Amino acid sequence: MAITVAVAGVGARGSEWVREIKAAPAFELVACIDIDSRALERASQSCEVPPGQCFLDLHKAISESGCQAVVVATPADCHAKDCDTALSHNLAVLVEKPFTASLAEANHLVLLAESKAAPLLVAQNYRYLRSFHTVRRVIQEGTLGRIGMVVCHYYRVPHKMIISTRFATSSEQKSMELLLTVSVCHGRSFRKELQHAR
Repeated sequence: MAITVAVAGVGARGSEWVREIKAAPAFELVACIDIDSRALERASQSCEVPPGQCFLDLHKAISESGCQAVVVATPADCHAKDCDTALSHNLAVLVEKPFTASLAEANHLVLLAESKAAPLLVAQNYRYLRSFHTVRRVIQEGTLGRIGMVVCHYYRVPHKMIISTRFATSSEQKSMELLLTVSVCHGRSFRKELQHAR
């Protein structure tokens, strides 16, 4: 029997999750959620999601769809709230990175997931790319000989991460944007740095 899934946030990344879930026989898409009715309508049309499976509210979607898991692909500053909602309903959660906007939110969600015995995963999709598997295999096979140093470059279109900074000064806002951007791929180091800063 397929695992029933709801996708919260159907912008560009969320719509990709909708397509992947619909294409995987082990899963059944039962709900799409977005607070932007236009984004929801676009996703409904482009991903062929019936209007009855489209919701403007996560609570309503969970109660009416009977989903077993939620993919959280909402804006970064909404991750904690949406994960909390799903976990509070004893649902499995897969959340896009960055996990949360603060260490306190992350700790709260981990404890909540543990108390509910609910799976809580942060998407790390790059580690499953063919290129990463190829590099790992080539190194393990010794094809390149002894590796002494590796230099990696990751290029992407510059963007600004949108976070809620209602109570932050201009300099605090810039620091938070930088920390969030760095934490996307370096969460473990980010957490250690924050703990040392206390």
